[in-house]
Amino acid sequence: MDLNRYKISEYVEALRQRGLLVSWDGENKDAVITGFTYDSRAVTPGTLFVVKGAGFKEEYLKSAISDGAAAYVSERRIGDEDGCILVSDIRSAMAFLAKMYYNSPADGLTTFGITGTKGKSTTACFLRQILDLYAERTGGTPCGCISSIETFDGAERFASQLSTPESAELWRHLHNIRASGMTNAVVEVSSQALKYHRVDGVDFSVACLINVGLDHISPIEHKDFNDYFSSKLKIFDSCRVACVNADDEHAAETLRYIGGRVPTVTFGSDPGDTVFCSGAEKRADGIHFTVKTDRGDAEMRLTMPGMFNVQNALAATAMAYAAGVPLDVIRDGLECARAEGRMQVYHSQDGNVTVIVDYAHNAMSFDALFDVVDAEYPGVRKVVIFGCVGGKAQNRREELGRLTSRRADHVIVSEKDCADEPFEKIAEEITVHIRAAGTPYDVIYDRKEALARALSPGICEGVERRVVIFAGRGSEVGQKRGHVNVDYPSDPEITLRALAAYDRSHSGARTTG
Repeated sequence: MDLNRYKISEYVEALRQRGLLVSWDGENKDAVITGFTYDSRAVTPGTLFVVKGAGFKEEYLKSAISDGAAAYVSERRIGDEDGCILVSDIRSAMAFLAKMYYNSPADGLTTFGITGTKGKSTTACFLRQILDLYAERTGGTPCGCISSIETFDGAERFASQLSTPESAELWRHLHNIRASGMTNAVVEVSSQALKYHRVDGVDFSVACLINVGLDHISPIEHKDFNDYFSSKLKIFDSCRVACVNADDEHAAETLRYIGGRVPTVTFGSDPGDTVFCSGAEKRADGIHFTVKTDRGDAEMRLTMPGMFNVQNALAATAMAYAAGVPLDVIRDGLECARAEGRMQVYHSQDGNVTVIVDYAHNAMSFDALFDVVDAEYPGVRKVVIFGCVGGKAQNRREELGRLTSRRADHVIVSEKDCADEPFEKIAEEITVHIRAAGTPYDVIYDRKEALARALSPGICEGVERRVVIFAGRGSEVGQKRGHVNVDYPSDPEITLRALAAYDRSHSGARTTG
């Protein structure tokens, strides 16, 4: 699908009408913009270049100009370079300009926006499976997806680095989805994306808030819970149908915020909910529960472990219901749905070791994960491996240090995207709380070595059976060190290798089914 191209003067006028333009020097006004980026390495002749980021350097702009940038958009003039479009808010301007550059592709799509403290990625996977199955049965097209697990837009497919990409990439992906002939797009929406305007301009067909807990509190993210919660609520400022978890402790506040502005679908355990769930129980073949709506009832089965995934399944059900998907399709889609790197369970051949790989990275998700382990593996020794990201979400360090020391028998603190912050500093801010509780712990930088330690005989004081919770990365590949992502295997890959080594060293042990 070819894009309509606009002149610099047309972008400037659009910014003026939007109230974002401060000034423009009027240079090159008839130049047609043929590219849009904030990455100086991606500039080609005719590009509109966006200056953003606290770490931006003047040489980036010089490189962009020398490579043919027609103009640059910035909150400040830089050096003596011509062609400056000065704006009052660079993030708002970038989202607005990206939407214009890519010709508002979301207008031709059914878009599903999902936010929440935990469960966004799993819900996105569940919903995508449902929509893909519905398309298969009705002759439709596959579903585009932009999530922290994978981005698939018909032209690109790759493991994601962010829950929600910057607005320039987001609108490119939405354009690719539409240009590929797809009609549905599932978008995972973080609180940062909502606060910092990454999804500005997307009028979600269906928006869902799964749950709200305390997370992402730091000087560069959210100053307090109110800022975090109010950012989450912004997803309902631009949507056509709202889906709300009525069982969430902040549901009443959420519903007051929506205030009847748009049709609202509630999901939960009250018979008055639009999507009412009852009878959830674990059986040998999965988790069973009943869903009742005004369009009928259905017996659901999840084959993905974890009772907490019932909430994610209900969120996906509510969104699919809002889009008119029949209950039988929702049922069949959920039955075969899986989320890579979420509740992936591995066993040693002798049956003494279970490793659970999960993306759990905040207090809500850790508590839910420990609840599953306590229910499924009572009396078994629990070892947890985790780390905290550098430079943000500092509240997690105390919360997870206290929580893991209370709920695990042994804690191993390891690397998790330290970025510019020293691992030793992050580890100390976690382990000070573990030491206070008296729980045994290790600090092991390399996650491969951390898992090897968790599988070693000495860690369990003579107790052979153990569950190792390998948390925080899921299927992510790479580690953020400094400003770059370096190659690093995913946690499932590390687990398979470690268990193979364990099995070789215990080859005389009985093999279990």
